[in-house]
Amino acid sequence: MSTPNFYRPNPFTEYGKMAKKYGIARMIWSILQIIATIGLLSSDFGNINANDPEAITNISGAALASASIFVFMLIIGFIVILVFLGLYLSKLNNLANITMNSNLKKIFWFEIINIVLVIFGGLIPFIGASIKLGLFVAIVFILEKWIQLIPSQTDKNPLKDCTKNFFLLMKIGAIFALVVGLINGFLRIPGIFGPILRFLGQVIWGYGLMKIGEEIVASNLMPSAPSIQVEPVFNQTSNSSYGTQTYQATPSNTQTFSTPTNFHTPTTINEVDRVSDRCKFCGATLIDKESSFCSTCGQKLR
Repeated sequence: MSTPNFYRPNPFTEYGKMAKKYGIARMIWSILQIIATIGLLSSDFGNINANDPEAITNISGAALASASIFVFMLIIGFIVILVFLGLYLSKLNNLANITMNSNLKKIFWFEIINIVLVIFGGLIPFIGASIKLGLFVAIVFILEKWIQLIPSQTDKNPLKDCTKNFFLLMKIGAIFALVVGLINGFLRIPGIFGPILRFLGQVIWGYGLMKIGEEIVASNLMPSAPSIQVEPVFNQTSNSSYGTQTYQATPSNTQTFSTPTNFHTPTTINEVDRVSDRCKFCGATLIDKESSFCSTCGQKLR
């Protein structure tokens, strides 16, 4: 027999946990990029003339070793962020399929496009980076729209109120990174400030996503699930006069376990009165209505 829905992992909670981890990974990745940018552009590599093929020969061994450390750090960070992004997209796609929500599907595909731009964006550096940063902005507004439209059993959507400030942070970070990227592409912000400011915007974006993931977990959202009816069944055995009690799922009104539609509430059990003038197993008239067992067949009445 398959496990009831309320025993399976909650897709909202799973997504919220992964959104938090991905937000943290995004912040760490952006900070690593800031460190590597400062380290590389502040060293002799920042003064290399790209048109001079012999310029690299003038770099000291210490500078080469330092640059190798920064490059290795970026490679490890890139692998880590891809792993967390893959896990995040897996939970996001699972929740989108369960809720049949188009907004979550859009976020999923925008993130896929971002991956493609990271891999092939070097072919069109300015345009690719601008589209990628623009998708960061779009993702914020679409995610906020999804949360605003989540139905609630009350007149108020608590998740909408809890995440309002964090969405503002994500918008500030995403728009700031996009504007800096555009300005740097057209005017070339001097020194290392252009890329650093862009990465700083992405740090703010990741922090907002981390906090939103925490709020999704705390809100304990639940997908809708069918009710499951449970009725006690007595199997008569030769070793016991009262039989062995087991449970099976049947379309009965004896006991009803209902999974809440959206927000989690304690499960309630509604029981019907089993006391009557006759035994419900053998039909014999009950001598004592308060008795727990039938005096004729011995079956348990309550």
